[in-house]
Amino acid sequence: MNKLAATQYKFISPSDKASLIMQQAYLKYINDDNKKAESLYLSAIDIMKETEPCNLPNIYVKCIQLYAKLKDVKRVKEYANKAIHIADSCNIIKYKIYTYEMLEAAYIDLDSFKASVRVRKSLDTLTSVYNREQYALNLANLELKYNAEVNEKIASKQRFIHSLYTIAIIATSLIALILFFIGRKLRLQKEN
Repeated sequence: MNKLAATQYKFISPSDKASLIMQQAYLKYINDDNKKAESLYLSAIDIMKETEPCNLPNIYVKCIQLYAKLKDVKRVKEYANKAIHIADSCNIIKYKIYTYEMLEAAYIDLDSFKASVRVRKSLDTLTSVYNREQYALNLANLELKYNAEVNEKIASKQRFIHSLYTIAIIATSLIALILFFIGRKLRLQKEN
């Protein structure tokens, strides 16, 4: 990754560049180089805004972690609101759930247990909605598979019936042909 960073990520897509910068920022965060982590996260945000704005919650959540570590409640809330707004506008419930999970952890780290409980309630509601949507999606997929299987069975039966008709026509034609030749042979024998 350092080699890519040395080239300033010239040879990769902007989206990949933002992801790599975000990973670099996370490594700085882990190593307690919080100012550099913040700078890199903000750089990744600028790139991601241009290329894939619907993926911004991933970076915003990392900012939530950083600002919770720095005990900056105002920025924790700011980035949580940004992440939730984008998750809502892009209709990506998984990002919203992820944001609430990280926000809950941040509030626990900040010893704000009342806020943590409030976030947990929202998270539980979101999770049940997501599970219902997943259940409905899975049910719809099963219905599609069932309908495809039924249609395949119907098509298979139709092919079988078509084959039987073809065999019956061929058999009838052969019998008619055989009878024709037998009848012709008998007529020829009568004439002789």
